[in-house]
Amino acid sequence: MKILIMDDRPDKLEQIVKVMTDMCGIQSSEIDQSRSLASGRKLLLQHTYDLLVLDLVMPQYDGGQPEADKSRKFIDEFDRFQRIKKPLVIIGMTEYDEEFKEMQAIYSQKLWDLIQYSQHSIDWTETLQRAVQRVIDIRTSLANSIRAHYQFDVGIICALGEEYAQMERAFGSNWKDMEDAPQVDLKFKTLELMTAKGDTIRMISCCCNHCGMSVTASVASFLYAFFDVKELYMTGFCAGYRGHTEYGDLVIAKSEWDYGSAKIAESNGIPVSHPAPFQLPCSNAVIASVEAFIREKDPKHVLLAELTGEHFDVEQFDIHVKNGACGSYVVANEDVMTDLYGRDSNLRSLDMEGYGLYTASYILGSDRTSLMIKGIADLGDKDKDDLYHDQCSYTSALFLREYLKYKFDIYEERMS
Repeated sequence: MKILIMDDRPDKLEQIVKVMTDMCGIQSSEIDQSRSLASGRKLLLQHTYDLLVLDLVMPQYDGGQPEADKSRKFIDEFDRFQRIKKPLVIIGMTEYDEEFKEMQAIYSQKLWDLIQYSQHSIDWTETLQRAVQRVIDIRTSLANSIRAHYQFDVGIICALGEEYAQMERAFGSNWKDMEDAPQVDLKFKTLELMTAKGDTIRMISCCCNHCGMSVTASVASFLYAFFDVKELYMTGFCAGYRGHTEYGDLVIAKSEWDYGSAKIAESNGIPVSHPAPFQLPCSNAVIASVEAFIREKDPKHVLLAELTGEHFDVEQFDIHVKNGACGSYVVANEDVMTDLYGRDSNLRSLDMEGYGLYTASYILGSDRTSLMIKGIADLGDKDKDDLYHDQCSYTSALFLREYLKYKFDIYEERMS
């Protein structure tokens, strides 16, 4: 709340401030004062006020004589000069009967309030209280409207454009470019889905356009903070483990750790890495929900049918709810893969974003969750290539789509 009171009488100013602080709960720090039209105009050029209380007979400059005609011309400046920041609500106030009668029509036409002040009555204080409460109600309504516009239930992010394109494809053609998007170097798209009970699930998505933990953590934190997202998902492709995963399998990351977090020491003149991994777990509730979905719905046959329909050459795949490891560099070396597996026998995938994603939700606490779902596009060895990128990105997004349908009981016809 930001209020400006323009009045040249100290005793009257004191009473108005007292009504606002004692009866309306306004903090004195939220109230500015001016004793002339010039000083008030200067404040209105510098600040945006929610409420202006304006004496109808004010001096042009501090210490001058009040002039009714100057004050009348002053109120027209809000319409004539855009540089003056017009307050949300304007209240005129005067103790002069003649001035009150003359200005009633003008203030009524502008939809402003006009209060007749009196030292011998408290009627004006009640009118001022109601006016201040109306400003509070307007602010609350506007804030709720803005908050609702920028509030989403589910967020989806992808690291690369090829992953994001397959995510959009899996969810259908109803994604819309976000109107009034925040001015950041990201393009946001939104999607609304209806539950069987008629509730609306609001979704927002974006592409980081870069690999890596840092950018993922930053984008995830932004989605949590700016859009109040409660659940954040990431789809795409990653590397898997020969003998434990196959091309096209899905990995639901039960936890993530950073394989680049290590101390570099020396042994016999040779640099030696001593990793110090810290496991960041996915929420137990999220993992339990995903496992229930897999157990109850057995989604593989639905995904396989759609993959075949989209001309992907795939006959079967497995879904692993296991650990993932994350690093800032791409691994295409079988010895490195074997070494990392030796540190965690539940490890099934290597990626470059998961630890950043889980860091953001871990720091923010239990009311923010995240889940990484990726397809195995290579086995982290010398045969690494891009052949399975589209299939894995599409499959991971399909799994997420089906999971969200299960979790929120989505009305399926709205998914197409």
